[in-house]
Amino acid sequence: MTVKMRQEKEMKECTFKPAVNSKSKEIVAEIAPKFSPLHHPKIPKEPLTPEAEPPSKHPQISPLSRALAERQERSGPVHDRLQQHEVLRRKRLEELALEKQMREAESVTGVPQLGRNTKEIMRRRAYAGEI
Repeated sequence: MTVKMRQEKEMKECTFKPAVNSKSKEIVAEIAPKFSPLHHPKIPKEPLTPEAEPPSKHPQISPLSRALAERQERSGPVHDRLQQHEVLRRKRLEELALEKQMREAESVTGVPQLGRNTKEIMRRRAYAGEI
């Protein structure tokens, strides 16, 4: 038996014949245009006409882009720029630490600040002659 004959025999044995309700067809027809397909058909290639120029192999570079590229080239290799940046960062951190130490040194007077209760105790001791 060939494959085709076997398929025909199987189809004859099938008793279920699905049918789509007309109302279901209407619902699908209303919903279908709302959703875009997951893929788009392939765009056909247009033949090049003699009047159309092929794209140039040299892109147009704006003057601003050109100036930025030249400035970056002048500044040197990346590793040199990063090293210079790190040196400046460390110098700035050292300056900040020095300023902090100077502020702390200015705030220290050498005389401890006594609280109100401590002052009262010291006054009583001095009055009593303990000190």
